[in-house]
Amino acid sequence: ASPPPADGPAGLAALLVDPPVPDAGLRARPIPLYEQDQRGVVVWPHVLLVSRRDGLAEVYDLARDPDERHDLAGTVPDVEARLRRALSEVPDVTVDRTRRARRRREEIAALRP
Repeated sequence: ASPPPADGPAGLAALLVDPPVPDAGLRARPIPLYEQDQRGVVVWPHVLLVSRRDGLAEVYDLARDPDERHDLAGTVPDVEARLRRALSEVPDVTVDRTRRARRRREEIAALRP
């Protein structure tokens, strides 16, 4: 069987599932998420989001709940523990979303060939 197209949700699922889609030639891996107010990790089909301010965690099953409406935190302890382990293995990066930081990123990008 050939993998689904690379664009859209089906293509993303092919990249993240464990075991990978046959013939996709890809392995599942955690994908870190960084925002100013929260950080997280996707280990398909689940995502963990953790608030930087108070440490509040949210867990969603993206395959069943792509709109992230049903928080599973506290109801799937084994999944949450696996996601927290994956999150602990990626560096914690703070993304500066201020106008000043954006101008600096644009200046740096303009210098690249």
